[in-house]
Amino acid sequence: MSSILVRSRKDGSKAWQVQVRIQGKGSLSKTFDNEFDAQLFSKNIDQKIANTNPENSLINPHLFYEKKFADVVRAFCHRNKATQWERKTGSSLLPHLKSITMRDVRHQWVEGYVERLLVLPSARKRPHSPSSIAKHLSLMSAAYRWGARDFDLGMPSGLFSYKILPRDWKYHRERRLSKEEWRTLIQMFKHLESKRSASWRILLNLAIETGARQQELMKAEWKEFNLDNFVWVIPKGHTKLRTQRVVPLSHTACRLLKILFKLKNETSERIFHQFHKPASISSAFQSLVKNKTEIRNLHFHDLRHEAISRMVSRRRELNMYEIMKIVGHSSFGMIDRYTHLRPDDLVNRFRSSNHHHRLRPAIGH
Repeated sequence: MSSILVRSRKDGSKAWQVQVRIQGKGSLSKTFDNEFDAQLFSKNIDQKIANTNPENSLINPHLFYEKKFADVVRAFCHRNKATQWERKTGSSLLPHLKSITMRDVRHQWVEGYVERLLVLPSARKRPHSPSSIAKHLSLMSAAYRWGARDFDLGMPSGLFSYKILPRDWKYHRERRLSKEEWRTLIQMFKHLESKRSASWRILLNLAIETGARQQELMKAEWKEFNLDNFVWVIPKGHTKLRTQRVVPLSHTACRLLKILFKLKNETSERIFHQFHKPASISSAFQSLVKNKTEIRNLHFHDLRHEAISRMVSRRRELNMYEIMKIVGHSSFGMIDRYTHLRPDDLVNRFRSSNHHHRLRPAIGH
Protein backbone atom coordinates (compact mmCIF):
# COMPACT_ATOMS: atom_id res chain seq x y z
CA MET A 1 0.00 0.00 0.00
CA SER A 2 1.12 3.59 -0.53
CA SER A 3 2.03 6.49 1.74
CA ILE A 4 2.96 10.10 1.05
CA LEU A 5 5.97 11.80 2.61
CA VAL A 6 6.90 15.47 2.26
CA ARG A 7 10.57 15.97 1.38
CA SER A 8 12.70 19.11 1.29
CA ARG A 9 14.95 19.62 -1.73
CA LYS A 10 18.38 21.23 -1.59
CA ASP A 11 17.00 24.42 -3.15
CA GLY A 12 14.48 24.75 -0.32
CA SER A 13 11.43 23.66 -2.33
CA LYS A 14 9.17 20.79 -1.30
CA ALA A 15 8.48 17.50 -3.02
CA TRP A 16 5.80 14.88 -2.35
CA GLN A 17 7.12 11.33 -2.48
CA VAL A 18 4.70 8.43 -2.86
CA GLN A 19 6.05 5.18 -1.45
CA VAL A 20 4.32 1.96 -2.45
CA ARG A 21 4.86 -1.29 -0.55
CA ILE A 22 3.41 -4.49 -2.02
CA GLN A 23 3.62 -7.58 0.15
CA GLY A 24 5.93 -10.13 -1.42
CA LYS A 25 6.90 -7.81 -4.29
CA GLY A 26 9.08 -5.16 -2.65
CA SER A 27 8.48 -1.42 -2.94
CA LEU A 28 8.72 1.53 -5.30
CA SER A 29 8.51 5.32 -4.99
CA LYS A 30 7.64 8.27 -7.21
CA THR A 31 8.13 11.98 -6.52
CA PHE A 32 5.79 14.83 -7.48
CA ASP A 33 6.10 18.62 -7.41
CA ASN A 34 2.67 19.14 -5.85
CA GLU A 35 0.47 17.39 -3.32
CA PHE A 36 -2.56 16.99 -5.62
CA ASP A 37 -0.70 14.87 -8.16
CA ALA A 38 0.85 12.79 -5.41
CA GLN A 39 -2.53 12.07 -3.81
CA LEU A 40 -4.07 11.22 -7.19
CA PHE A 41 -1.26 8.78 -8.00
CA SER A 42 -1.45 7.29 -4.51
CA LYS A 43 -5.20 6.76 -4.76
CA ASN A 44 -4.97 5.18 -8.21
CA ILE A 45 -2.17 2.80 -7.28
CA ASP A 46 -4.00 1.70 -4.13
CA GLN A 47 -7.12 1.04 -6.14
CA LYS A 48 -5.16 -1.13 -8.58
CA ILE A 49 -3.66 -3.11 -5.71
CA ALA A 50 -7.07 -3.54 -4.12
CA ASN A 51 -8.54 -4.80 -7.41
CA THR A 52 -5.69 -7.28 -7.77
CA ASN A 53 -6.04 -8.51 -4.21
CA PRO A 54 -9.34 -7.58 -2.52
CA GLU A 55 -7.95 -8.43 0.92
CA ASN A 56 -5.63 -5.42 0.68
CA SER A 57 -8.64 -3.07 0.51
CA LEU A 58 -9.14 -3.71 4.21
CA ILE A 59 -5.96 -1.75 4.95
CA ASN A 60 -6.37 0.96 2.34
CA PRO A 61 -4.28 3.89 3.67
CA HIS A 62 -6.89 6.36 2.45
CA LEU A 63 -9.18 5.05 5.18
CA PHE A 64 -6.56 6.14 7.70
CA TYR A 65 -6.13 9.62 6.22
CA GLU A 66 -9.90 10.15 6.25
CA LYS A 67 -10.08 9.50 10.00
CA LYS A 68 -10.42 12.39 12.41
CA PHE A 69 -7.27 12.99 14.43
CA ALA A 70 -9.35 13.41 17.59
CA ASP A 71 -10.81 9.90 17.10
CA VAL A 72 -7.34 8.40 16.76
CA VAL A 73 -6.07 10.19 19.89
CA ARG A 74 -9.20 9.24 21.84
CA ALA A 75 -8.87 5.58 20.90
CA PHE A 76 -5.17 5.65 21.81
CA CYS A 77 -5.91 7.12 25.25
CA HIS A 78 -8.68 4.59 25.95
CA ARG A 79 -6.77 1.46 25.00
CA ASN A 80 -6.14 -1.04 27.82
CA LYS A 81 -2.42 -0.25 28.07
CA ALA A 82 -2.91 3.53 28.23
CA THR A 83 -1.08 5.18 31.12
CA GLN A 84 -2.54 7.72 33.50
CA TRP A 85 -0.31 10.37 31.90
CA GLU A 86 -1.68 9.57 28.44
CA ARG A 87 -5.29 9.79 29.62
CA LYS A 88 -4.69 13.04 31.49
CA THR A 89 -2.79 14.66 28.63
CA GLY A 90 -5.38 13.42 26.16
CA SER A 91 -8.19 15.15 28.05
CA SER A 92 -6.42 18.51 27.68
CA LEU A 93 -5.41 17.87 24.06
CA LEU A 94 -8.69 16.66 22.53
CA PRO A 95 -10.64 19.96 22.77
CA HIS A 96 -8.03 21.60 20.49
CA LEU A 97 -8.17 19.02 17.67
CA LYS A 98 -11.73 19.77 16.52
CA SER A 99 -12.56 18.02 13.20
CA ILE A 100 -9.15 17.89 11.54
CA THR A 101 -8.46 14.68 9.61
CA MET A 102 -5.25 12.66 9.54
CA ARG A 103 -4.66 13.87 5.97
CA ASP A 104 -4.39 17.45 7.28
CA VAL A 105 -1.92 16.62 10.06
CA ARG A 106 1.17 18.02 8.32
CA HIS A 107 4.12 20.14 9.40
CA GLN A 108 2.30 23.38 8.67
CA TRP A 109 -0.68 22.36 10.80
CA VAL A 110 1.54 21.34 13.72
CA GLU A 111 3.42 24.65 13.55
CA GLY A 112 0.10 26.51 13.55
CA TYR A 113 -1.10 24.44 16.51
CA VAL A 114 1.93 25.45 18.56
CA GLU A 115 1.60 29.13 17.62
CA ARG A 116 -2.09 29.10 18.52
CA LEU A 117 -1.68 27.50 21.94
CA LEU A 118 1.18 29.82 22.91
CA VAL A 119 -1.36 32.67 23.04
CA LEU A 120 -4.55 30.71 23.84
CA PRO A 121 -5.55 30.83 27.55
CA SER A 122 -5.49 27.49 29.34
CA ALA A 123 -7.78 26.35 32.16
CA ARG A 124 -5.68 28.52 34.47
CA LYS A 125 -6.49 31.52 32.28
CA ARG A 126 -2.86 31.88 31.18
CA PRO A 127 -1.34 31.07 27.77
CA HIS A 128 -0.29 27.46 27.46
CA SER A 129 3.31 26.95 28.54
CA PRO A 130 5.80 25.43 26.07
CA SER A 131 6.22 22.47 28.44
CA SER A 132 2.47 21.77 28.29
CA ILE A 133 2.52 21.99 24.49
CA ALA A 134 5.51 19.62 24.45
CA LYS A 135 3.33 17.04 26.24
CA HIS A 136 0.68 17.49 23.55
CA LEU A 137 3.26 16.95 20.81
CA SER A 138 4.56 13.83 22.52
CA LEU A 139 1.08 12.35 22.83
CA MET A 140 0.12 13.26 19.26
CA SER A 141 3.26 11.56 17.97
CA ALA A 142 2.56 8.37 19.91
CA ALA A 143 -1.11 8.33 18.84
CA TYR A 144 -0.23 8.94 15.17
CA ARG A 145 2.26 6.05 15.11
CA TRP A 146 -0.17 3.78 16.93
CA GLY A 147 -3.02 4.59 14.55
CA ALA A 148 -0.90 4.27 11.40
CA ARG A 149 0.64 0.90 12.14
CA ASP A 150 -2.48 -1.08 11.15
CA PHE A 151 -2.27 0.52 7.71
CA ASP A 152 1.43 -0.23 7.31
CA LEU A 153 2.14 3.51 7.26
CA GLY A 154 4.93 5.62 8.66
CA MET A 155 4.82 9.11 10.12
CA PRO A 156 6.40 12.06 8.25
CA SER A 157 9.88 12.78 9.59
CA GLY A 158 10.05 15.41 12.32
CA LEU A 159 6.29 15.98 12.28
CA PHE A 160 5.98 16.62 16.03
CA SER A 161 9.51 17.87 16.63
CA TYR A 162 10.23 19.98 19.73
CA LYS A 163 12.32 22.22 17.45
CA ILE A 164 9.21 24.24 16.60
CA LEU A 165 8.83 25.28 20.25
CA PRO A 166 10.30 28.62 21.38
CA ARG A 167 14.04 28.66 21.93
CA ASP A 168 15.08 27.86 25.51
CA TRP A 169 11.57 26.58 26.21
CA LYS A 170 12.79 24.09 28.79
CA TYR A 171 12.43 25.84 32.12
CA HIS A 172 13.73 23.96 35.13
CA ARG A 173 12.59 25.16 38.53
CA GLU A 174 15.37 25.91 41.00
CA ARG A 175 13.18 26.79 43.97
CA ARG A 176 14.73 26.31 47.40
CA LEU A 177 13.18 26.91 50.81
CA SER A 178 14.71 29.40 53.21
CA LYS A 179 14.73 28.62 56.93
CA GLU A 180 12.19 31.37 57.51
CA GLU A 181 9.86 29.97 54.83
CA TRP A 182 10.07 26.51 56.36
CA ARG A 183 9.19 27.85 59.81
CA THR A 184 6.30 29.78 58.29
CA LEU A 185 4.95 26.65 56.60
CA ILE A 186 5.09 24.55 59.75
CA GLN A 187 3.44 27.26 61.84
CA MET A 188 0.73 27.77 59.24
CA PHE A 189 -0.19 24.08 59.21
CA LYS A 190 0.11 23.89 63.00
CA HIS A 191 -2.60 26.51 63.42
CA LEU A 192 -4.69 25.22 60.53
CA GLU A 193 -8.27 24.66 61.62
CA SER A 194 -8.53 21.18 60.21
CA LYS A 195 -8.41 17.58 61.43
CA ARG A 196 -5.60 17.06 58.94
CA SER A 197 -3.32 19.67 60.51
CA ALA A 198 -0.96 17.10 62.08
CA SER A 199 -1.01 14.97 58.93
CA TRP A 200 -0.01 17.96 56.81
CA ARG A 201 3.01 18.70 59.03
CA ILE A 202 4.13 15.07 58.98
CA LEU A 203 3.65 14.91 55.20
CA LEU A 204 5.85 17.99 54.66
CA ASN A 205 8.58 16.68 56.95
CA LEU A 206 8.57 13.22 55.39
CA ALA A 207 8.83 14.78 51.94
CA ILE A 208 11.97 16.59 53.09
CA GLU A 209 13.43 13.60 54.93
CA THR A 210 12.95 11.06 52.14
CA GLY A 211 12.95 13.07 48.88
CA ALA A 212 10.01 10.91 47.75
CA ARG A 213 7.54 11.99 45.11
CA GLN A 214 4.03 13.08 46.02
CA GLN A 215 2.37 9.97 44.60
CA GLU A 216 4.81 7.71 46.45
CA LEU A 217 3.97 9.36 49.76
CA MET A 218 0.23 9.48 49.18
CA LYS A 219 0.00 5.86 48.00
CA ALA A 220 2.34 4.54 50.71
CA GLU A 221 0.96 1.69 52.85
CA TRP A 222 2.13 0.51 56.27
CA LYS A 223 3.34 -2.84 54.91
CA GLU A 224 6.04 -1.01 52.92
CA PHE A 225 7.86 0.14 56.08
CA ASN A 226 10.24 -1.69 58.37
CA LEU A 227 11.13 0.73 61.13
CA ASP A 228 13.33 -1.82 62.92
CA ASN A 229 15.61 -1.88 59.88
CA PHE A 230 15.06 1.81 59.01
CA VAL A 231 13.85 1.09 55.49
CA TRP A 232 10.95 1.93 53.19
CA VAL A 233 10.52 -0.38 50.19
CA ILE A 234 8.39 1.41 47.60
CA PRO A 235 6.67 -1.12 45.29
CA LYS A 236 7.05 -0.65 41.55
CA GLY A 237 3.35 0.11 41.18
CA HIS A 238 3.81 3.31 43.20
CA THR A 239 6.95 4.64 41.49
CA LYS A 240 7.23 6.78 38.38
CA LEU A 241 9.72 4.45 36.67
CA ARG A 242 7.74 1.32 37.60
CA THR A 243 10.68 -0.17 39.47
CA GLN A 244 10.91 -1.07 43.15
CA ARG A 245 12.97 1.36 45.21
CA VAL A 246 14.59 1.13 48.63
CA VAL A 247 14.64 4.33 50.71
CA PRO A 248 16.68 4.36 53.94
CA LEU A 249 14.88 6.15 56.77
CA SER A 250 16.50 8.72 59.04
CA HIS A 251 15.79 8.76 62.78
CA THR A 252 13.56 11.77 62.19
CA ALA A 253 11.59 9.93 59.51
CA CYS A 254 11.08 6.95 61.82
CA ARG A 255 9.90 9.22 64.62
CA LEU A 256 7.40 10.88 62.28
CA LEU A 257 6.07 7.51 61.12
CA LYS A 258 5.58 6.37 64.72
CA ILE A 259 3.53 9.49 65.39
CA LEU A 260 1.56 8.88 62.21
CA PHE A 261 0.93 5.27 63.26
CA LYS A 262 -1.07 6.56 66.23
CA LEU A 263 -3.45 8.14 63.71
CA LYS A 264 -3.83 4.87 61.80
CA ASN A 265 -7.26 3.99 60.44
CA GLU A 266 -8.19 0.31 60.69
CA THR A 267 -10.18 0.52 57.46
CA SER A 268 -7.27 1.79 55.34
CA GLU A 269 -3.71 0.60 54.74
CA ARG A 270 -2.58 4.01 53.49
CA ILE A 271 -0.42 5.92 55.94
CA PHE A 272 -2.02 9.20 54.81
CA HIS A 273 -5.61 7.93 54.75
CA GLN A 274 -6.79 11.36 55.93
CA PHE A 275 -6.33 12.68 52.40
CA HIS A 276 -9.12 11.08 50.40
CA LYS A 277 -8.00 12.43 47.02
CA PRO A 278 -4.20 12.08 46.81
CA ALA A 279 -4.12 13.66 43.34
CA SER A 280 -5.43 16.96 44.73
CA ILE A 281 -2.64 17.42 47.29
CA SER A 282 -0.55 19.69 45.04
CA SER A 283 -3.40 22.11 44.36
CA ALA A 284 -4.54 22.07 48.00
CA PHE A 285 -1.00 22.78 49.21
CA GLN A 286 -0.50 25.61 46.72
CA SER A 287 -3.86 27.15 47.65
CA LEU A 288 -3.16 27.06 51.39
CA VAL A 289 0.31 28.55 50.99
CA LYS A 290 -0.97 31.31 48.72
CA ASN A 291 -3.96 32.26 50.88
CA LYS A 292 -2.50 31.88 54.37
CA THR A 293 1.13 32.97 53.98
CA GLU A 294 3.19 35.53 52.13
CA ILE A 295 5.28 32.80 50.50
CA ARG A 296 5.05 32.96 46.73
CA ASN A 297 5.83 30.62 43.84
CA LEU A 298 6.04 27.47 45.94
CA HIS A 299 4.76 24.09 44.72
CA PHE A 300 4.58 20.81 46.61
CA HIS A 301 7.03 19.28 44.12
CA ASP A 302 9.58 21.93 45.17
CA LEU A 303 9.92 20.00 48.44
CA ARG A 304 11.52 17.19 46.43
CA HIS A 305 14.03 19.66 44.97
CA GLU A 306 14.77 20.89 48.49
CA ALA A 307 15.14 17.36 49.86
CA ILE A 308 17.54 16.24 47.13
CA SER A 309 19.60 19.43 47.42
CA ARG A 310 19.92 18.87 51.18
CA MET A 311 20.83 15.23 50.64
CA VAL A 312 23.64 16.14 48.25
CA SER A 313 25.03 18.89 50.49
CA ARG A 314 24.66 17.17 53.87
CA ARG A 315 24.83 13.40 53.32
CA ARG A 316 28.49 13.49 52.46
CA GLU A 317 29.01 9.81 53.19
CA LEU A 318 26.81 9.01 50.16
CA ASN A 319 28.02 9.24 46.58
CA MET A 320 25.85 10.56 43.75
CA TYR A 321 25.01 7.08 42.47
CA GLU A 322 23.66 6.09 45.87
CA ILE A 323 21.59 9.26 46.10
CA MET A 324 20.20 8.55 42.61
CA LYS A 325 19.07 5.12 43.78
CA ILE A 326 17.42 6.55 46.90
CA VAL A 327 15.43 9.28 45.14
CA GLY A 328 14.64 7.28 42.00
CA HIS A 329 16.60 9.10 39.30
CA SER A 330 17.83 7.15 36.30
CA SER A 331 20.56 9.56 35.14
CA PHE A 332 23.08 12.02 36.50
CA GLY A 333 21.53 14.65 34.28
CA MET A 334 18.22 14.29 36.10
CA ILE A 335 19.69 14.54 39.58
CA ASP A 336 21.65 17.58 38.40
CA ARG A 337 18.33 19.23 37.52
CA TYR A 338 17.06 18.65 41.05
CA THR A 339 20.20 19.71 42.91
CA HIS A 340 20.45 23.43 43.56
CA LEU A 341 23.35 24.17 45.89
CA ARG A 342 23.55 27.61 47.42
CA PRO A 343 26.91 29.43 47.51
CA ASP A 344 27.18 28.86 51.28
CA ASP A 345 26.61 25.11 50.72
CA LEU A 346 29.64 24.98 48.43
CA VAL A 347 31.78 27.08 50.76
CA ASN A 348 30.90 24.93 53.79
CA ARG A 349 31.63 21.71 51.94
CA PHE A 350 34.91 23.04 50.62
CA ARG A 351 36.18 24.39 53.94
CA SER A 352 34.99 21.47 56.06
CA SER A 353 36.73 18.98 53.79
CA ASN A 354 39.98 20.94 53.83
CA HIS A 355 40.14 22.50 57.29
CA HIS A 356 42.70 19.92 58.48
CA HIS A 357 44.92 20.44 55.44
CA ARG A 358 47.39 23.28 55.21
CA LEU A 359 47.84 24.73 51.76
CA ARG A 360 51.27 23.88 50.41
CA PRO A 361 53.31 26.73 48.96
CA ALA A 362 53.55 26.84 45.19
CA ILE A 363 56.70 25.30 43.67
CA GLY A 364 59.48 27.79 43.33
CA HIS A 365 58.33 30.04 46.23
